[in-house]
Amino acid sequence: MADSSPKSDCSHCPVDGCEKSFSSRHGARIHFRYHTNVEKQATLLDALAELQNNLGRSPTPDEMDKNGTFSVTTYQNHFSSWVEALRAAGLKPHRKTDLSEAELFDEIHRLRDELGRIPTAPDIRQYSDYSVQCYRGKFGSWNNALSEAGYQPTSFRHIDTKDLIDEIHRLHDLLGHVPKTDHMDELGKYGKSTYRVRFGSWTEAVRIAGYQPRRNDENPWNLYYGPDWTSQREEIIQRDNEQCRVCKKSRSEVSPDLNVHHITPAREFVSNDSPDFEPMNHPSNLIALCCECHHSFEGLWRDSTPDQFAHNAKKAIRF
Repeated sequence: MADSSPKSDCSHCPVDGCEKSFSSRHGARIHFRYHTNVEKQATLLDALAELQNNLGRSPTPDEMDKNGTFSVTTYQNHFSSWVEALRAAGLKPHRKTDLSEAELFDEIHRLRDELGRIPTAPDIRQYSDYSVQCYRGKFGSWNNALSEAGYQPTSFRHIDTKDLIDEIHRLHDLLGHVPKTDHMDELGKYGKSTYRVRFGSWTEAVRIAGYQPRRNDENPWNLYYGPDWTSQREEIIQRDNEQCRVCKKSRSEVSPDLNVHHITPAREFVSNDSPDFEPMNHPSNLIALCCECHHSFEGLWRDSTPDQFAHNAKKAIRF
């Protein structure tokens, strides 16, 4: 079992407010385990902050093992990973960037042995104090680095689309707003390129997940189309014969899929931060469009029916 005690020889309990002392480090270790998880985590974060203050920046795992009060393993036991412990303390990981190819390969091999599988770029962010950007700078891409290290590049083609969408929802709950690509790269299980390959763009992945993209970065994406959006979206595509109602491109001719457009914008159905999903997603307010037509006619003819919207759009481009 991994040691979850302070590494110093002090036999006093490190938990703030606990005045217990012991004749041996082993006694202090046993006692520390009986504190609540909240107390233990608070103590670990205090020790992390102390080392951060001494260094003037976020410590690396090696620095914690060498100079910290607790071991890195202790933080992994209580926060799932070293990086998660840093985030809980409000710190950003201090990434090593000036590394040789041999050091980068050694880290890939270490993670391969530790995880029991070929590591991914998100694994580097989660379990390593090395920078993914360093791998990309040296080798051009993460998959190139894997190839050079002697491993088959990781493929995400087997990932179920539902898992990709669920990860957007998970990060939304974590952040309090719809994540951007930087959030997915830093905190998510999958990289932004995975979403671009599967959905054509990050914006379209956000739409399919049921959120309304907003192009103004000062106002994070946060409008949710509702828990039944995936099925409602598919019903509209089927109703419109799996083709764009304006240019008539079929579902098989567009990539990654047809868009479903809210004729009256979804944000207009929000009152006191509470969306009224029924009128928002009523079939009379939805129309299937290809990506190009969606972008061309976004925000126009807001009070029209689907038939009227399609007629006006065709007239506008002289179909």
